[in-house]
Formats: sequence, structure tokens, C-alpha cells
Amino acid sequence: MPSERAYDLLGFDSARAYFQWVRKTPQNLKKRMFLLHSAAEQTEWKAEGKHDMKRVLSVLDLVCLGIGIMLGAGVFVTTGFVAATMAGPAVILSY
Repeated sequence: MPSERAYDLLGFDSARAYFQWVRKTPQNLKKRMFLLHSAAEQTEWKAEGKHDMKRVLSVLDLVCLGIGIMLGAGVFVTTGFVAATMAGPAVILSY
């Protein structure tokens, strides 16, 4: 079980609040999927700076993003190398 400090880093007061939020995610996605706003409303929000998402990237986020990019690139390079050297004329099918 993760420590309470981990939930504090995620922006939740407790583990219970986090799991309640996770449980409500499908309903929230269904509500927001077909939500429409007029162009005037969107322009007004942009002018006022009103939005519900914060622009926050921590050092840990950036490190994890960098590691993910390196691993992802390595997977594509490795599969491409193996496909080119082992597949012969069927390179499109093997990749």
C-alpha cells in the first residue's frame, strides 16, 4: 500500500479520496465526451484564463518522460534492425 505522502503528491488528501475519484472516472468521461461549448464561450475562457487543468510538471515527471522516450525509441530501432536483417523481402509483413 502506497504511503500517504504519495497521495499528497498526486493532489489528494487521502487514499480514500483518490480511489473515489478513480471509481468516478468512467462516469466523468461519459459526461464530458459529448459536452459542447460555443466558440464564444471558449474564446471568453481563454481571455479570462479559466480552465480546470494546471500546467505542472515535476522533476520526476520529466525524468519518467525522458526514460519512456528512450525506451520507446529503443523498441522501434531494435524491431527495425531485426526486421531488416532477418526478414529479407518480407520486411513489411515482419514489422
